[in-house]
Amino acid sequence: ALPWLGTAKWCMFDTGEVNGTATRTLWERRDDAMTLRWPFNDYFGIADMWRLPKEAYYLFQAEWTEKPMVHIVGHWTWPEDAGRNRNVRIYSNCDSVELFLNGRSLGARKPAAQERVWQDFRMLVEKYREAGPLGGQFTRERFPGASLRHPPFVWDAVAYQPGTLFAVGKKDSVTVRHQLRTAGPAESVVLKPDKESLVADGADVVFIEANVVDSTRTVVPTAQNWIAFSATGPGRLVGGTTEIDAITGIAAINLQSTGESGEVVIKATSPGLESASLRLPARK
Repeated sequence: ALPWLGTAKWCMFDTGEVNGTATRTLWERRDDAMTLRWPFNDYFGIADMWRLPKEAYYLFQAEWTEKPMVHIVGHWTWPEDAGRNRNVRIYSNCDSVELFLNGRSLGARKPAAQERVWQDFRMLVEKYREAGPLGGQFTRERFPGASLRHPPFVWDAVAYQPGTLFAVGKKDSVTVRHQLRTAGPAESVVLKPDKESLVADGADVVFIEANVVDSTRTVVPTAQNWIAFSATGPGRLVGGTTEIDAITGIAAINLQSTGESGEVVIKATSPGLESASLRLPARK
């Protein structure tokens, strides 16, 4: 609300690099300090190292774009929480949002009050506040007039039950929707290329997303299976590794043309899951 203030997100994308000290745990100890392990050297971006949007992406989209959008934050797969109350937050630039759980309306809401946003922020900062010279800087009172253009929509104390969470946002005469489905046990891997063929020029690249899915092909957001990729034919996997863990049920890899024409076969396997294969033509 203050025209001379701006914000920056460090950074746009998570960065990562292959190294020889990879471990199969999220954290590793080096020189008495805990550091994040490969493949992610940081978790600061609004999209991950594969350029796939994270939740922060949709917050910025709600604040900085005019095209109506609505996005339910997080996922709706909590097998241990049946009957427990959960908080549901929605990022949207709409005037109102109505939330449905298994077809039952939980009510239409306006955006949360600015004081609620600030209260939630303060609680989060206190939870993770660090000691030292930077420790208290975010706990100061906000500037007069400082506010979000489009605060999140909040539903407190939603009793969890598996099924479908469905949001309907309305802005003027436009209606937008977003849906989350509860995932079952992980059963297989599904490959999703961003295009259906390669140019056989030795440079063209296809981005391939690998999803860990249940029997209905719903992505399992809690899956962290390791997926091994392989390619045969006139294509090579790039990035320095062929085994990647599916954080939040998703992993990805890039396939590059070798310059020859033919058919490339990409396979993805993971212990305990049905494997996947994909055939892509490489044409001059």
